[in-house]
Amino acid sequence: MEFLEELAHIVRPPYLIVEGDTVIKDSPWGPITLATRKSQGIWFISTDSHGGFWLSPERREELPEEMKGTSFLNKSHGDEWWEEDCDAQRIASWADFMSGLPVPLQVTSRFRQLVDGD
Repeated sequence: MEFLEELAHIVRPPYLIVEGDTVIKDSPWGPITLATRKSQGIWFISTDSHGGFWLSPERREELPEEMKGTSFLNKSHGDEWWEEDCDAQRIASWADFMSGLPVPLQVTSRFRQLVDGD
């Protein structure tokens, strides 16, 4: 049963209905090939070449003030998209689901912590 519950949180688009009436067809990295719901209002999006987190408007409002306006893509996409190499560890730590991330993201996150001196 746990497998089916996890499968229910994975979506293979041609389009993605993320939360309620919100529809996302593309990401900053191109067409979405896979989307995995990590938490309410937080999805990990993959494309053929890259990926990152998408946050619903409600989750963006919940961001701590020190995180608002700091995503790698902030100038072009605000706090909606958080890039997998530079931002993923911050979203995962804030939302407290680091153990559920794919291993490459855990490694990238630890590398970033070491670089940042944390």
